[in-house]
Amino acid sequence: MKDQFEILLKEKDKYKPVEYGKQCYKINNKIWYVSRLVELAKSMPIKEMKIDDIRAVKLNLPLLKDHGVTHLEIAYHMKVALEANMNFPIILGEHGNIMDGHHRVIKALALGIPIVKVVQFITDPEPDKYINEKAIESFTPYIYNDVFIEGV
Repeated sequence: MKDQFEILLKEKDKYKPVEYGKQCYKINNKIWYVSRLVELAKSMPIKEMKIDDIRAVKLNLPLLKDHGVTHLEIAYHMKVALEANMNFPIILGEHGNIMDGHHRVIKALALGIPIVKVVQFITDPEPDKYINEKAIESFTPYIYNDVFIEGV
């Protein structure tokens, strides 16, 4: 990911977003691959929701816990957010946490889009992977298999 930040800063024409299929969602010691969440969500009904009703927005939760975000990282995420395709629904977990779609939420907030498409699991699917406590301690905040976003 750091390489992508540097490319964005120094060689903007070579920038490309993180490759689909390499993103993951993590909460506690559980990890889900976003590509599988998307596949599971395809059969779910799409609803419209006020952007202000999304849990992370309503509670003003931090996007990344215990991580000092740099200007370069914000610039990277702004670019990704502005290019986010709002035709795809935001995937919410059983408790309303964003499992996929942080950049779409940021875009909606930044552009004043009041209603977004969402799908929500009634029960979260089984994680793709569990990590042990030692791995959690050494887990680099933000990066895991190229992309890491802590669940909010």
